[in-house]
Amino acid sequence: MRALILAAGLGRRLGDLTRDRTKAMVEVAGHRLIDRALDALLAAGIHDVVIVLGHGAPGLRAAIEGRGGDLCVVFIENPVYAETNNIYSLWLAREVLAEGDTLVLESDLIFDPGLIVDVLNDDSKSLAVVAPFKPWMDGTVTILDPSDDIVSLLPRAAFEWRDASRYFKTVNIYKFSRGFSRDLYLPFLEAYIRAFGRSRFYEQVLSVITAMGKSELQAHRTTRLWYEIDDVEDLRTAETLFSAPQDRLLSYARRFGGFWRFPGLLDACYLVHPFFPPPRLLEEMKAQFDGMVTAYPSGMDVQCELATRLFPVRPSQLLVGNGASELIRSLRRVLPGPWCVPVPTFEEYLAHGESNVVIDTSGAGFTPDPSQLETLAGGARVLALANPNNPTGRLLTAPEVAAQVEVTRRLGMRLILDESFIDFAVDADTLSLLSAELLDQNPHVIVLRSLGKSHGVGGLRLGVVATGDKDLLANVRADLPIWNVGSLAEGFLQVAPRHHEAYRDACRRLAAERTRLSAALDLLPGVRVFPSHANFLLVALPVMATPVVNRLLEGFEILIKDLTGKAGLGGGRFVRIAVRTEQENDRLLVALETLLAQERA
Repeated sequence: MRALILAAGLGRRLGDLTRDRTKAMVEVAGHRLIDRALDALLAAGIHDVVIVLGHGAPGLRAAIEGRGGDLCVVFIENPVYAETNNIYSLWLAREVLAEGDTLVLESDLIFDPGLIVDVLNDDSKSLAVVAPFKPWMDGTVTILDPSDDIVSLLPRAAFEWRDASRYFKTVNIYKFSRGFSRDLYLPFLEAYIRAFGRSRFYEQVLSVITAMGKSELQAHRTTRLWYEIDDVEDLRTAETLFSAPQDRLLSYARRFGGFWRFPGLLDACYLVHPFFPPPRLLEEMKAQFDGMVTAYPSGMDVQCELATRLFPVRPSQLLVGNGASELIRSLRRVLPGPWCVPVPTFEEYLAHGESNVVIDTSGAGFTPDPSQLETLAGGARVLALANPNNPTGRLLTAPEVAAQVEVTRRLGMRLILDESFIDFAVDADTLSLLSAELLDQNPHVIVLRSLGKSHGVGGLRLGVVATGDKDLLANVRADLPIWNVGSLAEGFLQVAPRHHEAYRDACRRLAAERTRLSAALDLLPGVRVFPSHANFLLVALPVMATPVVNRLLEGFEILIKDLTGKAGLGGGRFVRIAVRTEQENDRLLVALETLLAQERA
C-alpha cells in the first residue's frame, strides 16, 4: 500500500502562516503537520509515500529529505497550483492510483495516528473515513445506508440543515483499491476535468459516481480525534486538542470558553444552568431568529423595561449589560478605589483594581465579619461581596446581609452585592436585595446578576446592575455603549418571563441534583465537600489538585476548575465542580473515584 499526500494548495485562509510555505509545514503543538502524517504512516507500516507539491514546494521538499530513515518518498510537482485545485493534483498522480492500492490523504489534517491502522485493518477494499457531522465543520458530507455504503456526497452548498443529524463529515482520508481507481475513479476523473476544468475538488468526482449508483465506496466511521485546519481558528482549536498533556489544561483555560467546538468535552468548569432554558423557550426564540440576527437591537431604555419583567425593580433602577463582567468593569471606572474585596471571590473583583484591600475570610468560614470591617477595610470606599459566594457557595443569611448593609451605610461605603447564583438557594426571594423598595431604602447598595450563570445562556452575555442611586446609574449608563446588548440577548429578555414556572422548576431540580452530587462526592475517601447554595461545589481533595485536574482532562475529557493559587484558598487541594445533569455528574464521579483510587494504590 502506498500513501498519496496532496500538499500543493496555497492555504490562503491561514494568512501569514502560509505566505511562504504550504499548510503541511504549519506546526501544531510543536510538530509540523507533514511530520505528524509521515510518522503515522510509518507507524502503520507504510514506507512508500508520494507527495504532490506546489506552493512552498522547496521548503517542504527540504524538510522531508532532511528526515532520513527508511521512508521512500517520491515527489510530483503541480506547476499550476495557483490556478488549479486538488482535483488536478490528484490527476497528476493518476499513475500512482492505477499501479496499486493507495491511501489518499490531505496535508492539512491532524489526527490520532491509530486512525491509519484502523483504515488498513478495515476489510473494505475502498473506503472513505467519516465522522459525525458538527455544525462548525466545513466541506463535504456523506449520507450512508444501513450497510455503511456511501450513497451520497454533498458539498456544503447543498446541505439541508434539517438533515444535519444524518450527515457524516468526510475526514479527507481515503483508501482506494487499484481496481476502484483504474476501472471507475480515474475514467470519471478524466471526464470530469475535461467537462468542468481543473479548479474543482476531487470529491466532486466521488459525488458523481455515487449519484449514478456505481460506487463501491464504504464508509469507515471513526471516533478517533482528528481536525482539519483551514483557518487560524481551526489551528487554535487543533492546538488545544493535540497539545501535550501538561499543556492541555492551560490551552483550554486560554480560550475562556467556546467549548461547543469540543463535543467530547464535559465542561464542569464554567458555571451555567444545566436544566434551563427548556426546549420550548429555545423553539420560541428560533421562530424569531431571522429577525433578531438581521435587525439592530433596541436601545438601553427598551432593554431595561424588558429586564424588569424578570426582576422586581423599576426601569429607572436597572441597566442591562453585556454580561456581568462588563458591568463590574464599568463600576470600577465610575467608583474609584480602593475597593474592599473579601477572598476567595470571583476574579473579576480583583482583576481591575490596583488599590484593592483584600480580606482573607478562609479562617472565618468564608464570611467577612461586619464588626471588623472598619478596621480591616483600611479606608476602602466600596465593599464587594458575592451571595452566594463564588467559589465557596457560601450563602449569607438574611441577618448577615442586613448587617453588611448597615455597617457599610454607617461607614459611608458602597455595598456591591453579586447575586448571580442566588436563584439556586432555598428561599432565594427572601434573601435577595433586588427589589424596588429595598433599593430605594438603601441607595448605597448595588446589586448584580448574571443571567448567563443563573439562566443557562452564557453565550448571550447578559447581566444586570440595579441600584436606587440614580446618579450612579446615570454614570454607568454613560460609560456603556448604546447598543451594548445584541438582539439575541434582547429576544431572550422578551421570551424568558413567559417561562417563569419552568425556570423555578429547573432551579429546584438543580438544587436536588446538587444535593445528590455533594453526597456522592462526600463518600469518596478523603474528599471534603463544602455546603453550597449555588450551581457548583467547592471540594477539597485528599491529594494535590493540579495533577488530578490534568488527569481528568487527559484521561476522561472532563474539565473542572483548579483553584490552586486562588487568593483565600491555600494548600493547593481545592477544586470547583459545576453541577451538571445526572448523567454528566455520574461520569465525573466514576472518573474522580478512579483517579483517587489510583493515587491511594
